[in-house]
Amino acid sequence: GGGLGMVSAQSNFKKGYVVMFAHDTINGYIDYRNWSKNPKEIQFKKEGEQQVRIFSPLNCKSFQVENEIYEGHIVDVENSPIDINHLSVTSKPAMIRDTVFLSVFLRGRANLYYLKDEIDKTHLLIQVGGDSVVELIHKKYYVVDSKDSLIQNQPVIDFSETVYPMGENNFYKGQLIAYLKEENLRSLIEKARYCDTDLIKIIRKYNNTIGTDKIYKKNYKIEIKPYICAGITNVSLVFEGINSSSYGSPSNINSENKPGINAGIGLELFFPRSEKKMSLVSELGYLKYNKTTQLTMLYHQHQISFSYQFLKSTNLLRYALTNTKLRPYIEGGIDFAYLLGEDITRLINPDSNDPVLRINEYFHYKGKLEFKAIAGIGLKYSCFNLELRKENWNCDTNLSYYKIKSHALSLVAGFAF
Repeated sequence: GGGLGMVSAQSNFKKGYVVMFAHDTINGYIDYRNWSKNPKEIQFKKEGEQQVRIFSPLNCKSFQVENEIYEGHIVDVENSPIDINHLSVTSKPAMIRDTVFLSVFLRGRANLYYLKDEIDKTHLLIQVGGDSVVELIHKKYYVVDSKDSLIQNQPVIDFSETVYPMGENNFYKGQLIAYLKEENLRSLIEKARYCDTDLIKIIRKYNNTIGTDKIYKKNYKIEIKPYICAGITNVSLVFEGINSSSYGSPSNINSENKPGINAGIGLELFFPRSEKKMSLVSELGYLKYNKTTQLTMLYHQHQISFSYQFLKSTNLLRYALTNTKLRPYIEGGIDFAYLLGEDITRLINPDSNDPVLRINEYFHYKGKLEFKAIAGIGLKYSCFNLELRKENWNCDTNLSYYKIKSHALSLVAGFAF
């Protein structure tokens, strides 16, 4: 059994096995996708072979990979919409039959199964003893008078601009009482929410009345990685005239290309079930740079020296383009910068011997909170990463005759612990 298939360019084969209908177990490797929705099929390679086989609930009984077990079943599931603007207007379940891989959460005297379908609807199912697998039914709906003209001949309608009370069909509580037949569980069942944590407590208590069970539900937690980073920053300055009709615009602008330094510490938070492809980056950093620029303004020579120091809070959404060991990624976000110190020295006509023409000015600023948009690309290998960040500053420095805007390009290397 099992059809032939092509290996995905971003495959992630992990050790596992497939159980056939004849109860034969085939050991090998399964392309593990950290599924947020139950898979419709899997790619499998037998040990010692490169040929890829495709398995679905139609041609295998079950499979296991990364301590997750999936069983193929034909089940009736409740199929009503879950979008709050398009809920059903009846409490009656809308059942459809489907052939699916169910995720095994508990095995024992009673088995508990989980299904997340294509519309992100959660289904919890139970099997007691040798009985069939049945869904524990829960449904939300709008309570609407059947005589209301809005719902006549419209079983599902758009409620985005209409307000009706919401009802819940908690049929799963009655099912649990009937299937488990344990009076000491009734209070726990009546208080239970329709969620895996509450139902796992009930089924485990039921199973443990005569023995032990095994829990297979994987706890997906946000993984947090601390890191340090450092690099160089090149700041480009753009000079614009304040009043072009009176002063004109600066010309003959020549800036030295001297990079500044940056350093920081941070945390990278990986989203569950994203195969470490999606993460949030929060970084506290320090930036210092000096720059000297010469320009001509109103036929006078200006020499301006800048010295900046910032304490920065960088917040990025990062997405890895692959889930391989060498991972290219893109990122974007906002950088908040607190100005620790800005020192500007301006010499007008620095080469002149005339004290009237030769002017020396000094400006000092601090304590300003500024922000800028930031985007970057990078490459990660194991615990190391190297990235290029582009920052567009949202602040201006205004001096007489002209104003100055800043753009920064940073090369940053990091190490995660």
